[in-house]
Parts: sequence; C-alpha cells; structure tokens
Amino acid sequence: MNTIASAFSGIVAQFKTAKDQSFIDMRLTMLEELQSELPQGSGFDSGSTIDIDSSRPNKLVFLTAFHHMDESGFYEGWTSHKVIVTPDFRFGLDLQITGNNYNNIKEYIGDCFHEVLERKIKTALCDGEFTFSYVRED
Repeated sequence: MNTIASAFSGIVAQFKTAKDQSFIDMRLTMLEELQSELPQGSGFDSGSTIDIDSSRPNKLVFLTAFHHMDESGFYEGWTSHKVIVTPDFRFGLDLQITGNNYNNIKEYIGDCFHEVLERKIKTALCDGEFTFSYVRED
C-alpha cells in the first residue's frame, strides 16, 4: 500500500534513471494519471502539475496557481505557487508553499495538497496500463 506522494516519488526515481524511451513514456503516462488527482477547480482553475525536472525521489515539486475572488464573488487575480514536498519522520510530509500569500492562501493550498498526497492507494501495472485505486481505512 502506498500514498499518492510515495507513488509520485517512486515514478520520479524510475524516470530519472531510465534510458529506454518506452519505459520513459510509460512513466510519463503514470505521472499524468496521478496528476489528475492533484487539486483542480475551486480556485485551482488551471490545475496542478508535477515539475519533473525539479523533483527528486526525496523532494517533489508541484506547480499550481490560485484564482482569487473578492467578497462579492468577482475574480480579482491569480497567484502562482510551487508546492515543495519532503518527507517528515514525525508528521509524514513537510510542505513548503512559495509565492504570494494573498489572503493567507498558502495555508489552504498546503491543506489541499496534503490531503491529496496522503491518500492511501494500491497501484498496479497490468498489460502495460498503470492503474490505482483508493484504499479505505476502517
């Protein structure tokens, strides 16, 4: 059983050492599947992606932007952010959010990413297709 964060980490590690293009392509497909779980919508209107070039097995870097609204519900601008994730022996993950902290948005971004990255999943590779499913904790 993995978390989404550990699945990203494993794929990044394999991607960094891969030489065979078909192996690289399969890992890119796996990353796309996992990226679909990252925050999107509800302010994350342009989605979130992993920065594969900046990421390492022990440091994941995600790129996102937040579309802010005012009290009347009108859009008032964007802020761009990097979410840098490293292991933390006491709390599971340590998240550092870069960018402007407009309306204290960094805490919300951190909460959203933490919730997604800590989800428990089972992964499988069947007939060349990467799949994962959530694990229910009772």
